[in-house]
Amino acid sequence: TQGCVEVLSNVPQGQLVARIGREGLPFAVGGYSEFTPEQDGMLYLRINDGDIGLYDNFGSVTVSIILQ
Repeated sequence: TQGCVEVLSNVPQGQLVARIGREGLPFAVGGYSEFTPEQDGMLYLRINDGDIGLYDNFGSVTVSIILQ
């Protein structure tokens, strides 16, 4: 059976989500997010949509990352 196709089922479809490293757990970012990562690694961003649904999306988003 196929479950929810979104990365995070408790976050609206189309919202920005992120994870740190390939093995990190995804978390909601939305329009603004401030967080301190618990591990080192690449920051991955995507919309909350299943892999199959990524191909019919359009638009853009500007992301600013501020290190403190």
